[in-house]
Amino acid sequence: MRSSTKSSHDLNCFSCGSENDDGLKLNFHQRENGEVFVIFYPNKKYQSYENILHGGIQSLLLDAVMVQAIKRCGDEAVTGKMEFKFLKQVSINQIIEVTATINEKRGDFYIVSSWIKQKREIKTKSSGIYKKRSRT
Repeated sequence: MRSSTKSSHDLNCFSCGSENDDGLKLNFHQRENGEVFVIFYPNKKYQSYENILHGGIQSLLLDAVMVQAIKRCGDEAVTGKMEFKFLKQVSINQIIEVTATINEKRGDFYIVSSWIKQKREIKTKSSGIYKKRSRT
């Protein structure tokens, strides 16, 4: 399992930036099979309805882990399209694991899947199409 490496322009990223005081400061890891994941503890400040993790926060986590999976391929990418399936509520104050895997690369585009697990059960699924970002 490898931890993420960050470039200097990532330091203020809301999801993973170490210098963003308001950010989540997520620390991503990669499994031997290529999956990228992060462990997150959603406390009550991320709540929507009582004891439920806000869907927007779930979306952010799923997007962030998919981008990190692409970065492990040596590319940076921007979100083109994302789809979500909120299968079951994700509780606050319980650890979640957010995981992504790259399904396919077509030219400058990546097709990626991700999911949120809590207590070994998939609660939310997402898929996305990401476009390789040119570094200018």
